Amino acid sequence: MWHPHACFPEYLKRADFEKRLAYFSEHFLLEHDMLHRCRAEVQRCLFRKNQYQILNIVGPTGVGKTELAKDIVKTCFQNAKDNGAGRGFPAVYVEVPIFGGASFNWKGLYFRMLEQLNAPSQNIYRAVEFSRFASKGATFSARYRSEDDARRQLERRIHDAGVKVLILDEVQHLFKFSAKNTEKSLDILKNIANTTGCQVVLIGTYESLGGMNWSGQLMRRTVNIHFGRYQWGGKEERKRFAEIFSGLLAHVPFELDVDLLKANVVELMYQHCCGCVGVLKQNIDRALTQLDEDNVLESEGLLQASIGIKELKRMAQEIREGESFFEDEDDEDLGILLGMQSASAAKASTVDSKAKKSSKRPGTRKPVRDKVGS
Repeated sequence: MWHPHACFPEYLKRADFEKRLAYFSEHFLLEHDMLHRCRAEVQRCLFRKNQYQILNIVGPTGVGKTELAKDIVKTCFQNAKDNGAGRGFPAVYVEVPIFGGASFNWKGLYFRMLEQLNAPSQNIYRAVEFSRFASKGATFSARYRSEDDARRQLERRIHDAGVKVLILDEVQHLFKFSAKNTEKSLDILKNIANTTGCQVVLIGTYESLGGMNWSGQLMRRTVNIHFGRYQWGGKEERKRFAEIFSGLLAHVPFELDVDLLKANVVELMYQHCCGCVGVLKQNIDRALTQLDEDNVLESEGLLQASIGIKELKRMAQEIREGESFFEDEDDEDLGILLGMQSASAAKASTVDSKAKKSSKRPGTRKPVRDKVGS
């Protein structure tokens, strides 16, 4: 059967196999609650660099962070258009690459950013050595620009192009090295934001949280936005995920097995994507590539095309560790850190509060002496 609320163009039912695959892979974006919530939180902070110099968007792999990044770029360009800016680059999006070496290659990243800003090739920019004799003029040197030269060029280009927002995706690649290199990366990001006057948006997985040891000065100008997975708890949460699964299937231009939306199948689909919409879409996409043109998409094909159990367990572990970062912390020790009460007083108050909370079973008498009858 076809999905009862199919959202794809009708002509795709008669289109060839490759066109149908291309539509699901590239030509639609599923709007859902978690994306809406994060988008609203980003838009609340965007273009307010005095309050939020750095936006740090964090979530598990395959949750849809890159789609959110693209949405931020569109918002920036629309804002520039609404304000009458007819030239320049309101926003620049760069995916942080993995370079070889013992430390992160910032020079390579600077050149990536310059390419996005349509700057001239790095091969054109070479150092010029001036002779001590004015009549001799300048001599051309084959030495490429240093890291500092590339950074100064980038900062000038950002200023000249009118960049308001700098978006760095896959930022966890900055923090795969030693603690010393991690500290340097944070200092560079802060300095670029200060020097250029633009807002910096960092997007990465939970892996980046361990390296982001922000200083108190930078923490007050940084906002953490959690782009989390969908939970599998109460009835409403399960219903929400089932609606997302059905929403993705509504964009599948192939016939579907009638059992795909049964409760046990939905639960299996949740397990095999860890509640991440991007992973779920990838699983469906892989299953579609294994179909013949007249095949029907079935749950068995979806399971065979999904990520292996070992990888899913590792993903689930990373999710649990990352989510703990965003859990509310107990504020009992805050008063001690601020010198509002002594450690001994705090300990005594904690013991008293625990004693008050304790209760006895109904019918248990208090340990007091009975009165002696006269």
